[in-house]
Amino acid sequence: MAYALLIDESQLPAVGEFDIDDAPSGFGRVQGVDPRFAFGELSWLRAWAAAYTQEGDWRGPVRAYAAHDGVRCLGMVALASQRLKGIRIKSLAGYYWPFRTLCASAEPGERNRFAEEMAMRFARRPPASVLRFGPISSNDEGINVLLSGMRSHGWLSLYKKVGDVFVLDVPKTPESIEERVSASLHKNIQYLRRRLRKQGARLDFERHALPEAGRDVLHDLQGIERASWVSTPGGHPKFDTPAGERFYTALTHVDSGGAQPVVWILRCDGKPIAFSFHIEAGDTIYIVANSYDQEWKRFSPGSLLTYEVVVDAGARGMRRIDWGRGDSGYKSRWGATASATLSDVLMFAPGIGGRAAFRLARRAMPGWEAQGHFAAG
Repeated sequence: MAYALLIDESQLPAVGEFDIDDAPSGFGRVQGVDPRFAFGELSWLRAWAAAYTQEGDWRGPVRAYAAHDGVRCLGMVALASQRLKGIRIKSLAGYYWPFRTLCASAEPGERNRFAEEMAMRFARRPPASVLRFGPISSNDEGINVLLSGMRSHGWLSLYKKVGDVFVLDVPKTPESIEERVSASLHKNIQYLRRRLRKQGARLDFERHALPEAGRDVLHDLQGIERASWVSTPGGHPKFDTPAGERFYTALTHVDSGGAQPVVWILRCDGKPIAFSFHIEAGDTIYIVANSYDQEWKRFSPGSLLTYEVVVDAGARGMRRIDWGRGDSGYKSRWGATASATLSDVLMFAPGIGGRAAFRLARRAMPGWEAQGHFAAG
């Protein structure tokens, strides 16, 4: 999708550049953010940076570029150093799940002014010869209008599709859930609940919102991960790692802004056997991670918990559940369908160096495609 920026340059806002831990007065909070993308706010970036720039592929400092019109901050984009195939480049900062984003006003005029000023600033003074943005969502107007503006100011780009996102339109009542999910799934959930209760088991479904939830909840998540398949070779635990523990702990100590981290836990006779970790943003629930104790696999604890999550979402007026990328068949059984596309984008700065890097990358990365009016170049 192309985005035209018809802006009077005399009305463009001023740009500030700063470390995210040292935001100037007036630049720390963007006003009028679309709630669905509020996990791009500064407090989330700080929690991510505290957790993930101390080890692995990421390194600080995390530098933010923000536009201010003299009254309020219109938008902000943050970059950090990332190692990609052995090479360090500047990348869009932030938590990988559900996708990376920036923070911009949802009002189209203000968003366009922010994007145009950022595009002009990056063309005059590129933060680096190559910038990486990904994974980003095709539904994210803020990031898409920024990248379009950068292309109009001479940046070249390559992109690669990461995958389709599967989204469930939340049924409003328990009765309508039966119409949405597959008949076999619904029947199995009811059967398993009856079976457990006949055996005298007590099922407790708990919803914990951060930052109120404390470290005991973190310990529950870590314990479930240790007993789940993600602790086996090839698995990728999200909480039972030093970085995951730092991220979760940071979220319990910061103002999470317009996005709410939420943990659901299923207990059987008091023992935690399954969890689902979400980000609730506006009318959308993003499912970031879920897992269960393999000892309880025959009782499908993940499905039992998901059913309660869907019922609760409908009761609270949530409109959609974003299950993230890909589907092995499980998500579609719940009625989820392919929605947005996630992509990885490389941007190459204007000038001889950027063009040379673009041509080199295009030859060396056959799975990536050119974007914009330089696609045939």
